Amino acid sequence: MTISLTFQIMRSIIKFWRLSPSAYVFPHLELKQEPSTHQEMLDICKALKSELSDLDIYIYSHGEYCKELNADWNVCISIKEKDKEKKYTYIIRSCDDYNKTFGCPFVKTYNLGRYPDKGITGLTKSENEKIFNIVESKLMELMPEYKKVDYFDS
Repeated sequence: MTISLTFQIMRSIIKFWRLSPSAYVFPHLELKQEPSTHQEMLDICKALKSELSDLDIYIYSHGEYCKELNADWNVCISIKEKDKEKKYTYIIRSCDDYNKTFGCPFVKTYNLGRYPDKGITGLTKSENEKIFNIVESKLMELMPEYKKVDYFDS
């Protein structure tokens, strides 16, 4: 008698990454299938800023925006239209565990209430489709190996 067993390995996925009770990272673009150094991520942000001169893009230094992002695994930027006050945050993040680099909307809910006059929120399609599409298109042009993602591996 022969018994045949089939095993299916189920991959666990993460729809968003909660760094703290008020800090969330959402999947958007897998920019490359290897981790990036802090300098490489900074270079991506600088290229984005240079290429999208019609937008105000600010590159935060280590821990300047919030404590959850005070590390070498990411670079945080804010993006806004030149004639508007509302800013949208986005990060380029490196994942050594899965050998990938991502572009991700980043939301710090504490800052939403703390700075209501400044209007700081994550760069998502639902918050500002126009800017989201502009940034997405430019990142895909700068990083031709990109892949759109709606989850992180776990």
